Amino acid sequence: MIMARNLLISISDLHFEEEQTDALSPNDQFPRNIPSQAFYDLISDIRQLAQNEKIDHIDFILAGDIFDLLRTQCWFKDQLRPYVDCRKVDAELEAKLLGILKAIERDAGDALNEFRKLGESGVLQAGEREIPIALHYFPGNHDRLVDATPALRRRARALLGLTPSDEPFAHCYSPKFPPLLIRHGHEYDAVNFAHVFGGDELISENLPLEFYAQPVLGDFVAVQVGAGLPYCFRAAHGDDKILADVDLKAIYARLLLFDDVRPQARLLDFLLDPPSARYLSRAYSRRDWRDWLWGQLQPPLRLLLDHIHSDSFKGPVLPIWLRIVLFTRFWRVFGIPLWLAKLLSWFYGLPFRKYNPAESALREAVLHGDEPKFLISAGHTHLSQYAHIDVKWREALQQRIEQFFVDTGTWRDIVLCSTTGESFATQSEMTYLTVLWSDEENPIVQYWTGRRSNYHDEMKRVGGPHDVVRERERKTWTSKSSS
Repeated sequence: MIMARNLLISISDLHFEEEQTDALSPNDQFPRNIPSQAFYDLISDIRQLAQNEKIDHIDFILAGDIFDLLRTQCWFKDQLRPYVDCRKVDAELEAKLLGILKAIERDAGDALNEFRKLGESGVLQAGEREIPIALHYFPGNHDRLVDATPALRRRARALLGLTPSDEPFAHCYSPKFPPLLIRHGHEYDAVNFAHVFGGDELISENLPLEFYAQPVLGDFVAVQVGAGLPYCFRAAHGDDKILADVDLKAIYARLLLFDDVRPQARLLDFLLDPPSARYLSRAYSRRDWRDWLWGQLQPPLRLLLDHIHSDSFKGPVLPIWLRIVLFTRFWRVFGIPLWLAKLLSWFYGLPFRKYNPAESALREAVLHGDEPKFLISAGHTHLSQYAHIDVKWREALQQRIEQFFVDTGTWRDIVLCSTTGESFATQSEMTYLTVLWSDEENPIVQYWTGRRSNYHDEMKRVGGPHDVVRERERKTWTSKSSS
């Protein structure tokens, strides 16, 4: 009997987003979506792998944050906001979200089409063979609201070529074999998930749906800081003034990258790091840049804090210390001194300093018990990682189970802070996970990552497409159940 050979692929955090509201003019746009060529190349690589390994069936997992419904200046055209429980989305908010999905299709349609063709056809053409392929998608924290209403679910599925359905999405992928679990990963993040796992509490495979439905502090920050600060900068200075001043334009381009900074606790340090002199009217010393920058940011920061103060009554409960600070409205009298901004940044960064997804993955209930799984995969952090996290002993079968964690990172640019905390570099990542298996062999895990590093170039958007990374590193290991 010939055993079928199977292949699983998992990617996450593509963050397809609406781009037009970031544009200062038709000729001054800031494209952030991943080019379709990257996914064409990915599918070509999968096709080659499937041919070489004589694969009979493929499962392709899109593990959350495929759409970004939060980081768009669309939210400041009216009073609607996305930090709403999925179960309380009304017709007006639903229409707004459908409009954002339509704008995402406009700005990232070519890339989405690569997935839609696979989903609609259900096959991957590999030479003369047609290999059945099944796409699986579940939301993350930035596309949480696609699961709010039947219309939103249908639209998200249509964009990916999935079978039409009004049914709620799953929130993980957990087959019996191979013994693995794939999540988005925001379940491990107290800022972006509605339940904090404490003490010895384990994370069950299927968590209560209300944990995924509820808005969280991360939604508020993504909208008000990630999208709100660039919007307030434009409102305070005006597009014409920004376009006429290369230094202001450099600040605006940098503000658009806020969501890409890692670690997130270093957002303020990123702003204070002087851009390359070739993008400015003159070379600034670090102190001169800091003083000039902070002067230019005072009007937009005051406007931003007014918005946050107003919206703090609409969104999730903010930390008590932040609510107290907002209540004083100090910025209307004293402005925002840099020392206070550094203090607030320090408080904001506290949860991120404790956050370790590989350690959090050890709470997964499926890693324990009589039939422990050997692999946990998640994304969310935008930082690719693989780690050997534990070993289990199956007494009944006298077997040793090695357990691993894989973070599939992101395909977006990330802005990495140096170890000194005083400089930043842009890194483009392309990371994905593959698992090959049949009934006769242990699963073979391959973790692919490619990256291009250079000095941070906050103005690289000028007209051209992103570079497509082709240099890759592969790490391979086999699930072992040894005696």
